[in-house]
Parts: sequence; C-alpha cells; structure tokens
Amino acid sequence: MRSTFAGLNTMVSGITTNQLSLDTTGHNISNAATKGYSRQSVDQHATRAQYVETVNGHMLSGTGVAAASIERARDVYADKQYWTESSTKSYYEIRQKNYDKVEAVFNDTKKVGVLNELEKFYNAWQTLSSGASTSSNRVAVISDAQSLIDKMKTVSTQMQSQINSQYDDMRTDLQKFNSLSSQVALLNKNIALTESTGAKANDLRDQRDNIVDEMSTYVNLNVYEQPNGMYNIVSNGTSLVAGSSSMTLELSDPIHNSEYGVNDFNIKVKEANIDFMPENGIFRSLQDTIVEDKTFIDKMGDMAGFFLTTFNQLHQQGAGIGGTDSDLRDYTSQETAYTGPAFGLNFFGDD
Repeated sequence: MRSTFAGLNTMVSGITTNQLSLDTTGHNISNAATKGYSRQSVDQHATRAQYVETVNGHMLSGTGVAAASIERARDVYADKQYWTESSTKSYYEIRQKNYDKVEAVFNDTKKVGVLNELEKFYNAWQTLSSGASTSSNRVAVISDAQSLIDKMKTVSTQMQSQINSQYDDMRTDLQKFNSLSSQVALLNKNIALTESTGAKANDLRDQRDNIVDEMSTYVNLNVYEQPNGMYNIVSNGTSLVAGSSSMTLELSDPIHNSEYGVNDFNIKVKEANIDFMPENGIFRSLQDTIVEDKTFIDKMGDMAGFFLTTFNQLHQQGAGIGGTDSDLRDYTSQETAYTGPAFGLNFFGDD
C-alpha cells in the first residue's frame, strides 16, 4: 500500500526538479553575453515506480521526476574542427599583415619607393645618352644613382627592422601562449576534482574550451580528453599540456646571421630542451614571414650586386667626353660640378 504522503512526494519532486530547470534557464539568460558560454539544460528522468496492490493485481505507480544531470549544449566534433581551422585562419591573417608592412616599405604605389628611384635613374641615363657633353646631365645621373643606392639601403634596413620586430612579436606571443597553457592545466585540475563527486563542471569546462580556442590560433592542436575530464593537448607530436602540468615554449639563444644582419631564433620546449616546430598558426606564420622577408633583402642584394659588378664593368668600358678610356679614369678633369670618387659610384661596395 502506498504511503499517505506519496502524492505529496510526487508533487514535491516535480516542483524541485522544475525549479532547478528554471534556475538553469536563468543562468543561461544571465550568461547570454559571456564569451565561450555554452547553454545548459537539465536532464530529467522519471523516478522509480512503486508497486501498488489493486483488486486487479499489482500495478506500477509513478513517483515523480528527478534531475539526472545538468548538461552543456556543446558539439565536441565542432570544437575539434574549430581548433583545426582556427590555426589556418590565423596563419593567413599574419601573412596578410606582413604583406601590408612590406608594401609600406617598398611603397611603389606612391611613387617614393625603389621602383620610382630606379625609373629616375634609368631616365637620367636616357637623358645623358642624348646630351653627354652637358654637365647637368652628368650630375643628374650621379645624383639619381646615389638616391637609388640610398633607397635600396633604406629598404634593406627596414626589412631587417621588420624581422627583428617579428621576433619581438613571437617572444610576446610565446608568453601569452604559456599563460594560456598554465590556465588549462589549472582548470584540468579543478575540473577533475569537481567531477570526482559525479557533478558536471560545466562552467569550468566552458572556460577551458574558451582558452583552448585562443591557443588554437597560435599552433595546430590535437586535444584528447581523459576519463577524469582532463585535457591532454598535443601539437605536432609535442605534448604541451598533460593533465595538471604544462610545457613552456621560449625562444632559443640568438643565432647571429651575418648574411642578413640579424639575430635568428628557434622555438624550443624549455623543460625538454628540444626545438618545437609548429605546422600552422601564428608561430608558423611568423617563422615563414621572416623567411620571406629575407628574400626581399636577397632581391636588394641581387640588384646591388648587379650594379657593383656588371653595371660598373660596362660603365668603365665606355668612352668619356674626350673619346678615350682615360677620360673615364679621371672624372674630376671633366667639366662637371661633381667632385666625388673618380671611378663612379660604388653600388653597395666598400666605402
């Protein structure tokens, strides 16, 4: 025979369970603008029925409802896809920013870059070819040549500064990334402790996933969840977060690169003292950007090498105003206001 208060107990279970649902709904509304928050819902189930004696035999009578758990509306597959694509997106964003900086350095669209100086130099020679005896034409060639050299040196120096700036950005980003890794490790510990009682640490999990979202912009990530709720985070075969511990990424000691006039750095795992090679994300983009910026320095070097060797050799094979080779070896004897070096301008050569 059922208890006299069985009906009251059924009613109370409905009130308390639905009150929990209302509280959860209120929590969802309150966090509508919270970054990384996932909507939560109460998973309800009917409580165990009781046998009741009737004139027709045994029957089962319901006893109410109970809350089984509070779950997040979160798609694990979508998370993994996001963490994969986020690094690709950030990679190309950094590359685009670098192209904007390179464009500002060369600045050809505003007629103040290397191309403009090269055109002026070419035009000066065109003018000289039709009036070599005119002193002003010869001075114009020398002046425009010096301007071209100065512009090429300036561009190379700016590219060196840009490379150094990118290493500074990488150092700052590594510090941010290490902070995020430490936060994930701490949240791992708190989540495992909270869920050891059987409860779901939904808000802590949201915080952790939000941090992993940010981490995925820096490097490509593979995230594995352990049975105790902790995350293991691996990138390109290197463990970055393992349970409640995290690794520290840092720049190596400077590697002097005399060819480009800069100090290069590798990314390394501090605890293991091994190099870390990201496949994607901000860090890989900065590395590739630095390599590409060096190619622009190479192009300036190639151009300077042409002037220093081929151009100067051809220049000295010509004839001076007097029609003899000797005229080329003594520019100061000619009717020109120029009083510089006798063998013409030394393009990127020794002073």
